[in-house]
Amino acid sequence: MKLKKQQLIIVGVIIIAFILVASVAVVMMSNNDDGSNGNGDGTNGNGDGTNGDTNGDGDGDGDNGNGGSSQLTGNWVNMSSNIPDSNLLLTDVFFLNENEGWITSSSGDFAIYHTTDGGLTFETQTTALSCDAIYMFNENEGFAGGQSGAVYHTNNGGTDWNMINNFLPSHIRSMSFPPESDTGFICGGSGWVGKINATEIFDMEKLVNADLSSISFSTKNEGWLCGGSIIRHYVSGEWVADQNYPYGGYNAIHFIDNSHGWAAGDDGIIIHTTDGYNWTKQIDNVGTFDGLFFLDELNGWALNFQVMSTNDGGNTWNTDSSTVVDTPLVGVFFISPNKGFVVGGESTFLKYTGE
Repeated sequence: MKLKKQQLIIVGVIIIAFILVASVAVVMMSNNDDGSNGNGDGTNGNGDGTNGDTNGDGDGDGDNGNGGSSQLTGNWVNMSSNIPDSNLLLTDVFFLNENEGWITSSSGDFAIYHTTDGGLTFETQTTALSCDAIYMFNENEGFAGGQSGAVYHTNNGGTDWNMINNFLPSHIRSMSFPPESDTGFICGGSGWVGKINATEIFDMEKLVNADLSSISFSTKNEGWLCGGSIIRHYVSGEWVADQNYPYGGYNAIHFIDNSHGWAAGDDGIIIHTTDGYNWTKQIDNVGTFDGLFFLDELNGWALNFQVMSTNDGGNTWNTDSSTVVDTPLVGVFFISPNKGFVVGGESTFLKYTGE
């Protein structure tokens, strides 16, 4: 049977429409995959790709690509109102896990603040003099030190802080205990260093004519300290000047083992070593750093009036705008890449919770 001309036109239109619908379906199926190259989980895109285009260039939180944050997807929360007293300089923070931790204060009523619910509530513990540094072995035993070179020891979680009966001849700024050691190291003003245990401060030495601000021991027999333009190395039982580093003022230092360490300080300088001796500059000119902490070779945090973080060992540093405050941040402690705490002036207490 022959089709009329009008019928042929109608059939042709139907065939063309069918071809167009099939083509659109094929394109949509090719883009609705698992997101490895498109709008999925962003594994090859900038972030999690939730708002990205077909190349995964989303504005996600950086958990899989080169997003705006170097950390896992998560949030910083300002929990300063939970600190029992206001307008304090909170100086150091130490957490055993995501729930239990302690915060020292160099002002107010010589208080150490203790929480067992992740910072939602605090109990106030007291020492005879204010403290700038704290280290806890477990929920019962730990040390704190600060004003007038005094060191305190507790064996009941801070219900009682007992002063050790001798003193470092200067204000204690920092303390560090090597893993699996009951003997720690302290440093402070006027270049003084010493060792501590539960009963005494010993091996005290005026090392340099500068205030020492930070100390870090990765093993029993090897550690580093800094202060002013000084970085020193403890090896073979003595402090030696064997470090090759860029000139600058250094306020914080942290080592994760006897090779890998970072130091930060004035004029926004951060330096890094991979052999424990030779240092290279990573960044500068972003403000003065007063706090520094690394979990491993990749994940670290540095503090000034904001929190800067890295997940590539310091090759790149990023800032979360929600951490920018009007007071210096000085103390930082992370228990994992997605759980950490920061303290500073004006009773500032920030908590990071990742996913």
